[in-house]
Amino acid sequence: MNQILITKNKTKPTNLNEKVEFAKELSVTLENDKINQNIHVHEETPIHPEKKRKDFQIILFVSLAIILSLIGFFMYLFFDHHHKDKLAKTLSQNYEILRLYSTSSALEDTFTSQENPAENTLIGKLDIPAISLSYSFFSHLDESSLAISPCRLYGELPTAKGNLCIAGHNYDNGKFFSSLPHLNENDEIIISDNQHRSFFYRVVYTYEVKADDLSPIYDYDGNRSELTLITCNNINQNRFVVKALLSSE
Repeated sequence: MNQILITKNKTKPTNLNEKVEFAKELSVTLENDKINQNIHVHEETPIHPEKKRKDFQIILFVSLAIILSLIGFFMYLFFDHHHKDKLAKTLSQNYEILRLYSTSSALEDTFTSQENPAENTLIGKLDIPAISLSYSFFSHLDESSLAISPCRLYGELPTAKGNLCIAGHNYDNGKFFSSLPHLNENDEIIISDNQHRSFFYRVVYTYEVKADDLSPIYDYDGNRSELTLITCNNINQNRFVVKALLSSE
């Protein structure tokens, strides 16, 4: 703006050449002044250091809160699953002691004794050496029992032909039925009952079905002794199924 004032204060041109020069000088001055104004308009207003510090503190606090919440959540899952596995192991140990030393009728053949299904008892033991799996299992399935040990879903012991189905949780941590997908054809599965009998199965094949597909339970050969193990695939929400046959068949 000072340049414009200076230009305006100059002596008024009298001849044509002076008028032309005056017009050019005025045009350049106006253009320069416009550029200076644009630079001033677009110049960023400086942020006060105190505001920067407060913004940083807020972001840091929120980030720490999120990180601590995630750590706490995963620690809870870890200890919860560890506690359930420990409880399942304790159940298996107690079941073994009871099975070995009991002389009462407490360990009758409960596979066929389901007159009172409200009493969910341990009726057998499942061992799969290939994946280091060893759990006792309950007489029938309910959510509270399934949380701590596998449960019989359907069927009788191999003393009767049919399809014995056992379900177990997949906690994605190598515990319970998490390692079933690592089984291969001909891997051995051992079922032991309350009468100190052991039944040896061999894996025939594994596959997946939708969550509402009940064919693994009811689709079987009634002339054979089959074993079906079922767990969840937590990635696609399908059911992972292991089919095995009694080794003597």
